[in-house]
Amino acid sequence: MDSTVIMNCVGDLDITTAAVLERQIDEVLKCGPDAIVVDLTELDFLAARGMNVLIRANGRLGGRVKFLVVADGPKTRRPMTLIGVDSQVTLHSTRDTALAAAANPDPLASSI
Repeated sequence: MDSTVIMNCVGDLDITTAAVLERQIDEVLKCGPDAIVVDLTELDFLAARGMNVLIRANGRLGGRVKFLVVADGPKTRRPMTLIGVDSQVTLHSTRDTALAAAANPDPLASSI
């Protein structure tokens, strides 16, 4: 693993803050990281707009950069699973498992 950027989201990820996350992801991509870990464990609320930002970011990367999301519990993982985001974005229960997956050269290996 050459470079992994951890983005820690706090508070609400909704229609007013999703654009901020999207801009920050774009800025991080300019640095050319090998992996981006978006940690949602400190969120109080996750709206559909926030989930869409994660899906679009993952799609734009096209496998060039590993994109991992840390989500656990009823405020983050549950809505993402109900809507099906987990089939489009790699979810991890802890930051440690996401970082381990980021360091793993096998893109098919992940630990949830």
